[in-house]
Amino acid sequence: YAAQPYMERQDDINRKMRAILVDWMVEVHSRFKLQTTTLWLSVNILDRYLMNVNVVRARLQLVGISAMLIACKYEEMQPPEVQDCVVITDSAYEREELLEMERNILVSLNYDIMVPTGWTFLVRYLNAINASEPTRHLASYYAERNLQEIDSLMQPPHHVAAAAIYAANVQQSQNMHFFP
Repeated sequence: YAAQPYMERQDDINRKMRAILVDWMVEVHSRFKLQTTTLWLSVNILDRYLMNVNVVRARLQLVGISAMLIACKYEEMQPPEVQDCVVITDSAYEREELLEMERNILVSLNYDIMVPTGWTFLVRYLNAINASEPTRHLASYYAERNLQEIDSLMQPPHHVAAAAIYAANVQQSQNMHFFP
């Protein structure tokens, strides 16, 4: 299931903190050279957990890296080791804390990990319309940019994907007028 807006239920974190965390998760994703599906699933797990559980700001990064570790174990052929995840947080947390948070997230989500994300729909739609490479890249950029925006949770993931493709197509058609 898709995450729904939840920030009004959080006492100690806010939308800016979430945006910073997601930006950091994008950096970790890049540093570990992970699949795009892993990033999208990580953010989905993060948001679904934050919908259910009040988190203090000192533990927000722990939730983010734990969500990423769960997604890696599901999506990656060779997920990073737990110790790599500890190191990437500048050892702000112990190995045991990360494993405990991973367990807490899994229990909170009833082990329901795999859900269709915006990326799932984006790839399917781009393939259905046989999109050009520039349109694919631009749509991916628009969609990934929305990962940081908590307001994007107000729309179902298939709408976010469709909107990204629409925006990319509009941009591509405008560029064609300027560059024949």
